[in-house]
Amino acid sequence: MTGIEEHVDDIIGKLANNPAVERFASLPFTAATFQKEFNAQLEIFLEQNFAEEDRLFWKELLSLDESKIFSDDETVMLAKLFGNCAGLFGFGETGGNFKILSLCFTESKKRFDKQTRDIVFALFMKTFLPKVATSEIVAVLKENHFFTVAGVAFESVQTGKFDMLNVFIDN
Repeated sequence: MTGIEEHVDDIIGKLANNPAVERFASLPFTAATFQKEFNAQLEIFLEQNFAEEDRLFWKELLSLDESKIFSDDETVMLAKLFGNCAGLFGFGETGGNFKILSLCFTESKKRFDKQTRDIVFALFMKTFLPKVATSEIVAVLKENHFFTVAGVAFESVQTGKFDMLNVFIDN
């Protein structure tokens, strides 16, 4: 078993070369709006699922902040690792919306890693599909590695070392 950190360069390479990056269409999120929406979903989740004394720990572990967003004159990139088991990555044009966002994760037998991965998956999906139960999304992904909702494509890619759930505009 290896951690997500060991695969960051490979993940970034796969995403940077994904055809979605070159498409004209982009997701409905800038770095700032995605960060705001993800963190809002986190607040809701923590309120509903954790006692007050546990919320601060999870909030510090899972919140997106500006230090995880990098940009130059042309490209903006989001990179956030959630412990040893999951990472969130995104690419877009500086000042514009993301072209692709990807949740990447590795398998782990550790209960904490599994819990972290499951929470991050739920938050990521609630950012795009706030009214759909996570269990329904998992069921669809088990049947099909690709589905589209309102023009937004969700693509599950298994690489052997890590799994990726890529989200982009399907056009």
